[in-house]
Amino acid sequence: GVGSTKVHSATYDNAFKLIENPFSRKGYSFVGWGMEPTSLETLGEMEEVSNLSAAQGGVVSLYAIWRPNQYRVRFNANGGSGTMNDQDLVYGSSALLNVNQFSVTGMAFAGWSLEKDGVVAFGDGEVVLNLTDIDDAVVDLYAVWQKIEVAAPQIITSTGLLSFVDQTEVTISCVTEGALIYYSTTGTTPRTTDSFLYTGPFVITDTTTIKAVAVKNGVKSAYVTVTIAKKSMSLAEAVGCEGLMFTTGGDAPWSPVLDLSDGGDGYSARSGHMACPASVAVSWMEVMLEGPGELSFRWKVSSSRYYDLLEFLVDGTVVGQICGTDGDWAQFNYEIGAGEHVVEWRYCKDE
Repeated sequence: GVGSTKVHSATYDNAFKLIENPFSRKGYSFVGWGMEPTSLETLGEMEEVSNLSAAQGGVVSLYAIWRPNQYRVRFNANGGSGTMNDQDLVYGSSALLNVNQFSVTGMAFAGWSLEKDGVVAFGDGEVVLNLTDIDDAVVDLYAVWQKIEVAAPQIITSTGLLSFVDQTEVTISCVTEGALIYYSTTGTTPRTTDSFLYTGPFVITDTTTIKAVAVKNGVKSAYVTVTIAKKSMSLAEAVGCEGLMFTTGGDAPWSPVLDLSDGGDGYSARSGHMACPASVAVSWMEVMLEGPGELSFRWKVSSSRYYDLLEFLVDGTVVGQICGTDGDWAQFNYEIGAGEHVVEWRYCKDE
């Protein structure tokens, strides 16, 4: 503590009163006088005492004993609803504020203020120390509310395009942290129930109109509606050869697909899906070309090495083939002689 006093004289067997405490210590209350700095037993202020020492000319030191002040924190909803118990704290000891239990529809809890219309002084559950130094004081903390603004959801496909030729994966996201997304795939307004809750990417195979909304603490974002169209495309269009007549057949026909990994417009032709066959399954695509001239194309395959082959044939003769699982696009060039020729791409899947 701080303060001063003078030496007091006493005579053995003569009682006298201890002085009134002249010291002070911020955040602490005087308990009494102790014979040691940490005494648990104390002599009271102005208490009558005697014979503190039997020695002639002895000196007795009495130490001020202090206890930390206790105070109470009272939480005010400040326009919100709910209840919270008061919290008892002790000066000199840090503590976590109780977690907010109040709420306001359409508002987010920002923290606690020391004034009704003040700014945030403490966060939710923040560690605090010495909010007051007065014993038995009550500290009022007021909830601070801020309006929730929820960003509209974003609807994107795996290719970033709003059209596809086979199927595409759709992802819906929202930049507002903690927001839930609800959507429908029929263009109707989604209800905010579990059956409409977005839980992860999904695949569509037909033209689909998706309508979505993000919600947080009862506040809704603007609705977003996106139509993702299945594009009708011929094999000739897919490979950039409009005007030619492609035919396809075998155990599974070829079809147009969107594959942005080729560095072109993204469209290409892909062999049909074939499960592991009992013998050999074939998927082929062919076209009639007029020579002479150079035929150039890019191709790739992901298959069992040396067993499942993607072949290029001219007039029924294999002039090129690839296999394996690398799946990287490769350039292929071939000189076609004069006259009409049937060129064919054939994928053969072994048993």
